[in-house]
Parts: sequence; structure tokens; C-alpha cells
Amino acid sequence: LRRFPHRADKEEDAGERQSRHRAIAEKEGREELSLDMEDMVIFPKGEVVHKNLSTTYTDLSALLDTLKLEVFCGTLEMDFPEARGFLFIDSGEIVNGEVRTGGNSGRVIGQEAARTLLAFSKQKDGVLSIYRLLPEQVALIANNLNHEILFKDLSTHFVHLDQFLLKLKEERHTGFIEVMTKERHPMGVLFIEG
Repeated sequence: LRRFPHRADKEEDAGERQSRHRAIAEKEGREELSLDMEDMVIFPKGEVVHKNLSTTYTDLSALLDTLKLEVFCGTLEMDFPEARGFLFIDSGEIVNGEVRTGGNSGRVIGQEAARTLLAFSKQKDGVLSIYRLLPEQVALIANNLNHEILFKDLSTHFVHLDQFLLKLKEERHTGFIEVMTKERHPMGVLFIEG
């Protein structure tokens, strides 16, 4: 359970992404950084608008201007060898961001994350994907990226979800529960408002 003060189901397997980034790093004569995505939040990706756009050929500033003109709502996923993150866009405006880097900065959210991702977008070894979401979904995710982990790795062998949800309701918790398989594949997210 994570409490608010929100990881996405991957179409590209994490192993495929790591292999692609490792190959790019080797080609450029640098070491691939390992990114721990455990702190990133699971959220619905939505409808694919554009997938796997190379930053070699994509001008992010022009893309963001177009999304602004279209009053776009959704996410812009950005994947680089050194970082992975999301920009959350509501009515064409960047409302929040989340980035995970391999450096000491770890997970960053907010405007600093947006600035970091915009800086990374100038690199030629990145991939951008755009997903359309409902405005309510963007608001729900973007407004709740700050969270405190209350419980981690609870097993359904020991915790009955229905009873756990009742207890959380009684204690008036507001937050979410990320549901994953034993292999840590995301299954979904349950939002709770206390």
C-alpha cells in the first residue's frame, strides 16, 4: 500500500529495453547504468497515440507545442539509457513529471523531473511514446505521485484483500494498492479515498 501526501504495464519487456540500451552504450563506448524502477508508480497507459519515436528525429519542443494546440490529455513516456520517466499532460500543459535516473538523484518528481526529461530529450539515443488518457485519469495520477510506502510486498497468502480494504476504509486511508504477480509483473492499481 502506498499512501498519497502512483508503474506502467510494459508493452516492451524490461529485458528487451535493457538489451537495446546496453547495445547503444557499448556502441558509444560507455557503461550501461542499471535503473531500479521499483519506486515508479503503476498507472494506466491509455490509448497509444505514437509509439517508439526516436529522439534522433523528434523535436520535443515542437511535439509539446502540437500537444498544446490539440489540448492533449495523457502521458509522454521517455526512455533513455540513463533515465526513464513520464510527463503528465492535461489540456496541453505539463502538470507533473516523474523520472528515475541511474545516478545519485534516483527518483525525481515535479517540475525538476520535467526539466530533467526535457534535457534528456536532446540526446539521440532515446525513445518517446505518447498515450492518451481521460483528463480525470491524468489528474488522479499527476496529483498523487508523492507517496509514502506503508506496506510493501504483502502476499495474498497472509493478507486477505477484502479484509485489508475494509481496515483501510475504517482507518480512513487515502492512497493506492499496486497489485502484482509473484514475478512482480503489474496487474493493476486500486485507489482508496478515505
